[in-house]
Amino acid sequence: KVWLLACDSNLPRRLRTEKDSRRSENKKNTEYPWIDRRAVWGNLMRKAAPMCKTIKHKVRFKIPPETIYDLLADSRMRTEVTGREALISDKIGGKFSTDAGQVTGVNVDLVPGRRLVQAWRRQGFPAGIYSMAAITLAPTPKGGTELVLTHRGVPKHLLDQIEDYWRAVYWAPMKERR
Repeated sequence: KVWLLACDSNLPRRLRTEKDSRRSENKKNTEYPWIDRRAVWGNLMRKAAPMCKTIKHKVRFKIPPETIYDLLADSRMRTEVTGREALISDKIGGKFSTDAGQVTGVNVDLVPGRRLVQAWRRQGFPAGIYSMAAITLAPTPKGGTELVLTHRGVPKHLLDQIEDYWRAVYWAPMKERR
């Protein structure tokens, strides 16, 4: 099970209400099977939420959304862009490992050419804690892509490092692609 670290109340209602957790105790969680809802709502939320932040980036590229998606979701292409080994499942609920194992997690939502959402953790995160990295892609009028990253639940002490990581390891090399 993944312990999701949440910064704000923008999580789906079914993940953050006690009533919903009690109602669904006997039902299998098919939408987010790796999340223990009671853990999300319980002490973890009360203790960890003040110590996390959200990163939000909006970046434009000259290449189409389908190519950007492939650069982020395909193991071979991501390894090529970052210069670091990446192993990424193409299935929702599948695991991924990037940057030679420094970043690991689970695919939460995959919509080719449009959206990539991952429960994401880097070495240095508190044990068992994952953040949520959501990337949405939209075509621009000139055939490029507008990418919006919303990375919630980043431990406060790693905020600057992870923000620089996204810019240097991903956005800069991706902007060089044609």
